[in-house]
Amino acid sequence: GKYEEASAVLLNYISQADAKLHSDQVGKARRFALLSTSRISELRNADELYKHLEFVEKANGKSAVRCPSEDALKLCFSAYGKLARAVEVKEDCYCLVMFRMGRLVNAEASIRYFSKVLEKDPDHSNAVFCLSRSYMELEDWELAKTKLKTLEQNVSGKLLEGVKRNLKVCLEKTDVRAKTGHLTEDELDQLMADFGLKEKKKKKKDKKKK
Repeated sequence: GKYEEASAVLLNYISQADAKLHSDQVGKARRFALLSTSRISELRNADELYKHLEFVEKANGKSAVRCPSEDALKLCFSAYGKLARAVEVKEDCYCLVMFRMGRLVNAEASIRYFSKVLEKDPDHSNAVFCLSRSYMELEDWELAKTKLKTLEQNVSGKLLEGVKRNLKVCLEKTDVRAKTGHLTEDELDQLMADFGLKEKKKKKKDKKKK
């Protein structure tokens, strides 16, 4: 995955090797050199397209992508999509490609890419944060909260600000759910009526009065 170094070594070998005596090795070296220079070009092109995008965080952890045009976003998506299909785990650029691809797709699809990053680098803070944000967009507040809590003591600066802000939202959402988990008397009566139990309850009360 170190394409710059690989390309330099291979080209140096090709320039010094005797093509007639080592035709097979020289042929392989040329193919690998071409692959290396091609990957370098693909990465640079994708990186240049990515630089024009701006990622904006909205309320409740949602994010949006601002770009010069729809075509710019499509080109960037296509460039990283091609790399994501070709890149191998052992390559240096693997986490970078998967992370950026995760930011270009919707919340549900992004979980796959951020998870790939974390499989190789469990300490990738930005991937954990973005993964938690994907869960927030899908309204899986408990899972998002769990991911954010793992970051709270290990990050600083703007990332920590984002963690605290999103964690507050998750805590509020889970707290509301916990509170609404207890039925009011009216809700209980309605539930019993739906199941035909309200009349039985009334008869029991009448018997007690007698």
